[in-house]
Order: sequence, then C-alpha cells, then structure tokens
Amino acid sequence: MSKYVCVECGYITQKWVGKCFGCQSWNSLKDEAEITRNKITTRRPRSVEQIELEECERIKTQIDEIDRVFGGGLVKGSLSLLGGEPGVGKSTFMGELIKSLPKRSILYVSGEESEQQVASRMKRINAQSEKLGIICENKWEMIQAILKDEKPEIFILDSIQTIYSEEIQSAPGSPSQVREVTFQIMNEVKAKNITCIVIGQITKDGGIAGPKMLEHMVDTVVYIEGDKDSQIRMFRTTKNRFGMTNEIGMFRMEKSGLMPISEYNSEPDEEIGVHGGATLTSVIEGSRVLLVELQALVSKYDSGVVKRNCEGFDGSRLNMIIAVMEKYLKIKLSSKEIFVNVTGGMKIRNGESDLSVMVAILSSFMGFKFDKRTIILGEIGLSGEIRDIPNLNERLCTYSRLGVKKAIVPYKNTMKMKEKYPLEIIGFKRVEEVFNYFKETCV
Repeated sequence: MSKYVCVECGYITQKWVGKCFGCQSWNSLKDEAEITRNKITTRRPRSVEQIELEECERIKTQIDEIDRVFGGGLVKGSLSLLGGEPGVGKSTFMGELIKSLPKRSILYVSGEESEQQVASRMKRINAQSEKLGIICENKWEMIQAILKDEKPEIFILDSIQTIYSEEIQSAPGSPSQVREVTFQIMNEVKAKNITCIVIGQITKDGGIAGPKMLEHMVDTVVYIEGDKDSQIRMFRTTKNRFGMTNEIGMFRMEKSGLMPISEYNSEPDEEIGVHGGATLTSVIEGSRVLLVELQALVSKYDSGVVKRNCEGFDGSRLNMIIAVMEKYLKIKLSSKEIFVNVTGGMKIRNGESDLSVMVAILSSFMGFKFDKRTIILGEIGLSGEIRDIPNLNERLCTYSRLGVKKAIVPYKNTMKMKEKYPLEIIGFKRVEEVFNYFKETCV
C-alpha cells in the first residue's frame, strides 16, 4: 500500500495533498512504498573501557586541496556525498580525484552518462588509469554484484538519484528509493571497507534532492560552490564525522580540469582604490583567510524604483549600512541607486565586512582614493558603533604575509596588536571617526 511522506519533516499521510499538515510546506509530499523488515536480535551494550578504539585509516591523494576537503584524506570504509548545481564540476572533480590515485583500484558507476561519455571526459583531463573501471548501470542489485566481483578500493556513484532497487515499487529518485539505496550502499561499503563517494543532484532551493535523511546517513557531505561565469570553485565540507566541518578546498576550472589554488588573491589588485568605489576585505572559510575585493557604485536616480543590487553580499545588511550612514554621517543616499559586488564569485555571509562596504560606498559617492594595500574590516552596529570581529589575530598574520600595508579595524585590542605585526593598524570606535579619517587623508 502506497503512502505519501513529506521530504521536509517526515509527515505521513495515505492521500496526496498539496500542503503538508506537519510543516506547512507546499508540494513536499512524495509517493513512498511501504517497506517491511525482519526483526533482528538485540545485543548487550558495552562500556567505553570495553570498546577498542581504532584510528581512521586514510587514503592520501596527490592534491592537498582534496585532502583538506575530506579532513586529511579519504577515510577507508567511509561514505561521502558530493553535491552541486548542474555543470559546476562534480564529474570533473571525480576525474581529478581518480587522477590523484593512480595506484588504487577504482570503480566508476554512472547512472546518467554512457561509458563513452565518461571515458571521453577522463581522457580530456588525463585521468586515465589501468585500475579504473567504468560501467553504466542503474539497478542497485546489479551494482552490488559488480562490487562483489571487482572488489575495488574506491567506489564512485554518479548519481544517487538515478539508481533504483527492485525491492521498492517506486520510481528512481523518489524518497523511498534514495533512502533505501543509500542504506544498502552504506551497509555494503562498511562491511567490505570500500571508500565510497556518491554524487547527489541539487534542487532549485540549493539542497540535495531527496529526503534530508540522505545527508544524515552519510559520513561526509561536500558542496561545490561557484558562479558558472567564474573559474573559481569552492568545495565546502558541511559535515564530516572524521574531521573538521566547514573546511574548504579551492580550485580553478580550466580546459584541462580543476587546478588547485593554494593562495586565493595573494596579491591585491593594482586597480583597487585607484578609481574609487573598491576596497579590500577578507573572509574566513574553514581554516584559511581569503582576501577579496569589494566594489560599490553609487549612481544618480532618474525615475522609477531606486535600485539596491547586491552580488555576493546580503541585501538586508546593505540597507542597514545605508540607514546608519544617513543617520550618523548625514549623507543623503535615499535618492541614489547603489550596487555592491564581491568579485571572483565569493560570498560574504557575516557582518565582518560592513565597514568595508561603507567605505566603498563613500569612495564611489565622494571620490575617495586610497592605497590599494589597505584592508578594511569591522561590523557596524545600529547605533553607529564598530563592533569587534572574530579571529582578528589570524587575519592580521595572513595580511602581513600577503603584502597588506595598512589595516582599518575595530578599536578593541588594537593597541596590543600594533606591537605584534609589521603592518600599520588603525582602530576606530564609530563610523563618524572612519568618515573623518578618510576625508582628511584621502584625495
């Protein structure tokens, strides 16, 4: 007997309805066949002292950025999930992984592409190996038999939404199929100590298609982020049972494949600060500090609705910064169109770059020009105060190494920091002080 399950909250109903009664989500109920399992015998629990701890055995690749993403290398017997938008480079990343493990036996199962298509991509990025086996198959029972015969060290499945099991009477990609096949894969790779990486398709909301339980079942979840118009790709770890979460690896998409990037924006752009409207700021991604260029454009308002456009920055924070500037700096911006852009396809998610956005707007509006090697950091409060930001010591240490000469930061603890770093550190308490400083020192 069929039933309908909400992929958002797990609410179950016997009939399909447009709106879930559990979480009020629209069109979230999916058909799911009922699954029955045999009862199993229970085991006695053991104390911590009785359990022998084993250190995770990792497979090191020849690419440091890949090892960084997975917390130091692929863990033997682990199940990882890789997600990303169509065309962002998921299959290309698998090719780079294969190329970095020439001595490992690898089975690549594709449910979307033919064997010729996969082989063509592998040749293009020079990911050829005598121990690589490629097969096109959608039925899980057949894949399970192939795993038993081939006994690979690494198993790659592209993608989980195209695989189905004959035991489930529903279409491939349905919540019941995705959950059951993932459960079977998990049991198979754990029992045979196979390292498995599964590719997952992305919905229009940015999450991996299928039930949310899919991400809970796997050991590691990695998302590929990046604008299709930009060459930069970021691999972000959102879950890792064997290492640090929110770690990132950075790559550049080229014709020959994904090239790892050890330092992003290591040299400030020559044009920053020259023509006005651009500042240098930074974001912390995982354990690394990244320099990014932030641009602002203030233009005259003609007619219609005033535009406030942001790329890589939160629009609501921009409106808050504009309101603070109008109240405390006495600058009329309500009749101006303002555009903010973070270059390179990067995204600023926190308030650490509020002050940099404010200075970029002032630079475009009033024509401020300043040294290109000046970095500006600080969170702006609603009362005009400049609030402290996390990990300032780590940031300043990185700036010194990357050629930054001056840092505009919150006033807190700046007196102690001036003695530790070779760059000039200037601290401010309020936005008015920053405004007056740039009026007096900039052209």
